Amino acid sequence: MKMIDRDEVTAGVNPFRDIWDYMRQDRPHRWPALGLAITIPLVILWFIADSFSSIDEPRRTIIYVENWRSDRSEFEIRRDWLLRARAANEANQQRRNAAGALAEAIGQDFDQARADREFAEAYAQIDKALADLDHAERNGLPLPSLPRAAEPAAPATPAATPAAKR
Repeated sequence: MKMIDRDEVTAGVNPFRDIWDYMRQDRPHRWPALGLAITIPLVILWFIADSFSSIDEPRRTIIYVENWRSDRSEFEIRRDWLLRARAANEANQQRRNAAGALAEAIGQDFDQARADREFAEAYAQIDKALADLDHAERNGLPLPSLPRAAEPAAPATPAATPAAKR
C-alpha cells in the first residue's frame, strides 16, 4: 500500500491555484457561467446596500394657517362656521354630481332631483342659521342654536302577529 505524498495533495491547500486550474480547462460555458456567478451576488448586494442607504427626498408640505383676532365675538366665530359649512356643502354637491354622472354612465340609478332637494334643504338650513345669527347679533340676543340633521324616522312596527305554535 502506497502512502499519500504531500506534494501530490493540492486540493484545499491553495484555493486560488485550484480556481486557476479550473478556469484554465477549456469548457464551453465557462465564461457565461462565471459572469453569471459573479453578477447575481453583486446585484443582490447592490439592492441590499441601496435599501439601507436610499433616503427619500422630503416632500414639501404646505400648511395653511388662519389667523383670528383674539377679540372675535361668538357671533363672528359662528358665522365662520356656517360659511365653511356652506363651502363644504358646495364641494359635496359637486362631488355628488360627478358621482351621479358616473353612475348614470354605467347604467346605475341616480336620482338627481332627490340629490338637488337634499342640497337645497341644506343650503336653506345654513341660510336660515345665518339670518338668525344676524338677527340675534343686531338685536343683542343670545346665540341661536345650530341647525341639526333630522333624526331618521323609526321603522314602522309590524302589526301584532299571533304567536307561532310550537
